[in-house]
Amino acid sequence: MVELELRIITNGSGKGPLIYDSLVFTDRAFWKIDAFRRATGDLLLPGELVVFNAADAIDRTGRLILTIETFKGRRRNKVKQYVIPPEKPF
Repeated sequence: MVELELRIITNGSGKGPLIYDSLVFTDRAFWKIDAFRRATGDLLLPGELVVFNAADAIDRTGRLILTIETFKGRRRNKVKQYVIPPEKPF
């Protein structure tokens, strides 16, 4: 598992709040790792063997959609989805 500490930057400010997310290496969760990688600039190729470690997530930038969840009476920000940029035509 890779535990992410994400700095949310809005309106060009460099000091936004921190939120946390996890990328879990299970068959049912690989889609989220792929979404994170694509949202932060990686090109995914079908059938490509990929090794992805915590160090590979450092200093990446991308976009995401936040939601607010309530857990045990407390509200907190949570990653709803990573936003994959539109593909650039060649």
